[in-house]
Amino acid sequence: MTRGVIRTLITIIWFSAGVFSPGLFPFTQNLHLQKFSHAAFADAASLTASELRPNKADHLKGDQPVQGQLRDDTASSPNGMLVRIQISNLSPPWYLVSLGRLVDAGREDEAYQLVLTGIALHPESAELRVAAAYVAALLGRCSLAEHHLAAVKELPTWSYLYGEYQQIRVQCFGPWQRQYSISALMGYRQSLVGRAAVTRLTPEAGSLLYQVCASLWGLCNPNRGFKLSPPKDNGVDLWVMAQIENRYRPLSPWQHTFTTTVFRRHPSRPGFDGRGVTLRAESVRTLPHRHQIAAYAEIGHSVFHQGRADLNLSQLHWFAGGRMYHHHGDLVGSLAYLSELHAKSFFLDLRERTAGYQLVLAPEANQSAWLNGSLIWMRQVGRSYHPGYRGRRIGAGVQQKYGSILLQAQHQVETQKFQQSLTFLAAPHHATTHRTSLSLAITPDEIKNLKVVLSLGYRKISTPDPFRPARTKNATLSIKYTFGNSL
Repeated sequence: MTRGVIRTLITIIWFSAGVFSPGLFPFTQNLHLQKFSHAAFADAASLTASELRPNKADHLKGDQPVQGQLRDDTASSPNGMLVRIQISNLSPPWYLVSLGRLVDAGREDEAYQLVLTGIALHPESAELRVAAAYVAALLGRCSLAEHHLAAVKELPTWSYLYGEYQQIRVQCFGPWQRQYSISALMGYRQSLVGRAAVTRLTPEAGSLLYQVCASLWGLCNPNRGFKLSPPKDNGVDLWVMAQIENRYRPLSPWQHTFTTTVFRRHPSRPGFDGRGVTLRAESVRTLPHRHQIAAYAEIGHSVFHQGRADLNLSQLHWFAGGRMYHHHGDLVGSLAYLSELHAKSFFLDLRERTAGYQLVLAPEANQSAWLNGSLIWMRQVGRSYHPGYRGRRIGAGVQQKYGSILLQAQHQVETQKFQQSLTFLAAPHHATTHRTSLSLAITPDEIKNLKVVLSLGYRKISTPDPFRPARTKNATLSIKYTFGNSL
């Protein structure tokens, strides 16, 4: 691990604090500050760091700035030019400068005591937290480094220091991480399989079923319809999931995650249970200017019971896709994505492709919002006849974070244009679905590994298909506990 960590911290905090005055620093636009050594800041602090241990901090009163000199080593500036800078006493840059001098002198113990003093004065400084983890790693005390790295992730500006964070973490704990989680989700549902309680079906004139009945008048009367006896399928839905997540986080732009999930569905009404397992791999590459690209793939197998033995569903699915995030700035970010799903069972062969775009407002703030839109192409073939469709989905959402509480609300509208008609409809139909959801997520400060989410959902469907419920209301409660390596 190089000592460029401290240099980068000084660079970031000075720019974010605006300590470079244009009059004092005329070549700001052309400087590559990460090339500076600690020795370049030797005159920036007027007192030695050994005089700043906690029992002697009272010697420093006031906040008068100190002046120093900084040499510009870029080719675009005149050789040997010295640039005047000002640093306020006891400010985060001042602590970082003094800490760098101590580390260069091999006095890591004093450097650690110094940075603890700075954290006490500036608890919201992510740079000082990372500096404390860096010095703790130099001392070989990785347990202390882990404490500071965990604290850094609670601060809103920590993402600016992700490279330094990763460098320290890999130095102490290696590139591999393993995390385990157990979660349960429960809620009452009007239908465990999402169908309407249809008791009578009347085919439309001109539909395939109407024509068959008209030609076989002695067996069925198309004008009277059919009486149906669907099984009761309402009840409390319960899902239990166990997950193992292996993360490979080397010191490179690529980061990889491999996740295994096993789930069991056990609703209150017998005959509607299910089980399955999924394997997922994801790779994310961080680009300059905080842009990102990612690719992911998933394979899984599941078995679901539908209330009758002849309707049991054994399904194998593949899912793959990619996304690209463009960071326009602190106020705006955009995400483009493309995915494809292939699900195959005894009844049908389904293929669905989705392409979409999402605009995120204030992506890293406590209060953010987003707008999204996507196009969907779905095709189904097999023994169970289901026509494919083309659809579009648009939505908007907002979220607000209050400490350990996250409140999120969103609304989505999806329209579907089916390519062929159902057997009991005379022509291909359209369907419009409105979804509104509100969720409250709580991560208690006392139990950081626990996450509780309460979700309320309302769905309204406008369609001539009688098997799709016109309205559904759902309330779900999920509890997730995570343990293992969380850095």
